[in-house]
Amino acid sequence: MFNFGPDYRTMSDKREQILDAAEELFSHHGFEGTSVRILAKKAEVNIAMISYYFGSKEKLFQAMVERRAGASLMALKFISAKEAEPWKKMELVIDHYVDKIFSNAGFQRIMYRELSLDQRSWMSEVMINIVLQNSKEMASIIEEGQKKKVFRKVDAAMTVVTLVGTIAKVTLCSALSCRFLGETNPKAQITDEPHRKRVKKHMHDLMKAHLLIQK
Repeated sequence: MFNFGPDYRTMSDKREQILDAAEELFSHHGFEGTSVRILAKKAEVNIAMISYYFGSKEKLFQAMVERRAGASLMALKFISAKEAEPWKKMELVIDHYVDKIFSNAGFQRIMYRELSLDQRSWMSEVMINIVLQNSKEMASIIEEGQKKKVFRKVDAAMTVVTLVGTIAKVTLCSALSCRFLGETNPKAQITDEPHRKRVKKHMHDLMKAHLLIQK
């Protein structure tokens, strides 16, 4: 086994520390509202270290998006490769996306803000290309089910949009979503475990009715 030593671990930890700080600040203040100086202070590093790891704020933003989307793509590929029935794979996909989006609501705000405003075309293009990889992996699971004559001949791309869009929309305004779901506790968050379970069950029921061929 390779021993990269404590210096390698420290470098990796610092990089992750910067990315974590960037995600938090970008989600609250946006790309323009987050300066490199503020970011360095939040991450407890100097500005030179941010430049060393990422080169620029733009490259840091790209790395932040790639980190989240890359981890999700790996999870989807793992699910797709499993020896399991198509519907079981879809259940795993739904659970993965609910857990991913609910656990990273701040990141979803960043994505929604940048893609909806489209102020920086280069940034939108980076995000779109990364997200499309994940969407294609999900669509391939649906298409596999169609080939096996388990799933109906639905529009796979629109099914992915419906699935991911519904889950993401729920997290964008926690207070409103809680009220929709009948939550009376003003301190409750939509990401609380009871709501997470409810969303999973609903998406399972919705996708099952939409996808499965009735026998």
